[in-house]
Amino acid sequence: IGSWVDGDITISNDDNTYNYSVTEFDNIVADIAFGTYDYTFVRSGGCYPEVTGSLTVDCDAIDPISSNIFLGIVADQAETTSAAVFVSTSSHPLIGSWVDGDITISNDDNTYNYSVTEFDNIVADIAFGTYDYTFVRSGGCYPEVTGSITVDCNAIDPNSSNIFLGIVADQAETTSAAVFVSTSSHPLIGSWVDGDITISNADNTYNYSVTEFDNIVADIAFGTYDYTFVRSGGCYPEVTGSITVDCDAIDPISSNIFLGIVADQAETTSAAVFVSTSSHPLIGSWVDGDITISNDDNTYNYSVTEFDNIVADIAFGTYDYTFVRSGGCYPEVTGSITVDCDAIDPISSNIFLGIVADQPEIVLDTTVEQTDNVLTANAVGDTITYQWVDCDNSNAPIDGATNQEFTAETNGSYAVVITDSRCGLTETSDCFVVASLSLDETPAEMVWQAYPNPFTDSIQLSFNRVYESVEVAVYSMEGKLMGSYQINQSQELRLDTSHLSSGTYLINVLADGQRFSEMMIKQ
Repeated sequence: IGSWVDGDITISNDDNTYNYSVTEFDNIVADIAFGTYDYTFVRSGGCYPEVTGSLTVDCDAIDPISSNIFLGIVADQAETTSAAVFVSTSSHPLIGSWVDGDITISNDDNTYNYSVTEFDNIVADIAFGTYDYTFVRSGGCYPEVTGSITVDCNAIDPNSSNIFLGIVADQAETTSAAVFVSTSSHPLIGSWVDGDITISNADNTYNYSVTEFDNIVADIAFGTYDYTFVRSGGCYPEVTGSITVDCDAIDPISSNIFLGIVADQAETTSAAVFVSTSSHPLIGSWVDGDITISNDDNTYNYSVTEFDNIVADIAFGTYDYTFVRSGGCYPEVTGSITVDCDAIDPISSNIFLGIVADQPEIVLDTTVEQTDNVLTANAVGDTITYQWVDCDNSNAPIDGATNQEFTAETNGSYAVVITDSRCGLTETSDCFVVASLSLDETPAEMVWQAYPNPFTDSIQLSFNRVYESVEVAVYSMEGKLMGSYQINQSQELRLDTSHLSSGTYLINVLADGQRFSEMMIKQ
């Protein structure tokens, strides 16, 4: 029940070949030499399978009525609308070996993905059409090989019934990639943020200053990295993370790896200062003390110990500091420190302030030089003050006697109280006897006697009247107090001097506020 089919026939044997386009009204292939032939008929108007067979052309086959030989062909095969593609890959255009990989053949209507190996390389049943293909070599990270292929009837190889696609994948393996650093000041609505990024692992370190228009860190070797991003234009906390640079991470469109960073931390305007103290620049031990860090705007006071030594939240700026060591009286250690972003240690997040407090403890010099009735304190310095006192009057301060040098106007025993304002240290010198002045200082109304002179084991004092209070002090010529005595409401006083060794002594008497002295000798 078939209808006529136009097409092309080839009738051939080893000696002859006859090609003819057959139509319903032109279907006689004339003058074929006697012999046995194979024929191939290909239907027109589409892509149809060949119809093949054999034909004997001889005298017996000739129809006596038409003088022709009849060849009936039934071309009832369905039209072909797809074909298989044989993917032949190589690592070199001339001398390469087979290359395994993955191919994608696609157009707007169809996509075919196939893993190609040397022994599995036929992508079957691809619909007729024009396609782009992408081939990615296996066993590493290689650039894509791209191209186009037309799948149609004309492209089909009549021997294999496949369409041949030859691919040369001779590109060098990729071992690095570029990283596109995209920064923002907010995860949703932020603007671009410039800054510096460090991408590093044990083998490689890459540093780059990132801007909105310069943000590709090129040629980073494959591997896993830690990164640190520091925002520009102020002092901001680091943004840290990790990134894997490998073949899978490369964006096929841009050929870069995307790294998104949100730098939304508030700007840092202060820092903690770690105060590290020592009693020696090389081999010292920790030193406790008090530190003051100050400028025109701020002052920070802190008591520093070995285990409490962080002065927190110091506003950015340049400061002077003063450190005073605890546990004695020590000179101040002074210096300056800049608190800013550059000074912050990235590991501890603190600023280091090293202080060597190796000055010796302040010891007041309480020695005094004496020349007759002139006493001179040896302690000197801008922080030193003086107050001369009367040793015979319970160390009562002497009015106006506040200089380094003191000139006694009467015989007696005197000392100096020395104060160092650096730590409020106060010390009192030994008492010094002044006995070189005239002894004619007894008030006219006072009559007294001290006898015997020389004396042995006692001295007898007699007064012309009864005194309410009499105080007596006996000093050696070195100013040392050798004995003190007191009587009330009496006119006589006996002093026990048996403990005194032979020598000269100054006897100072204070009777109802009146003072007089006597030099006496013990035998």
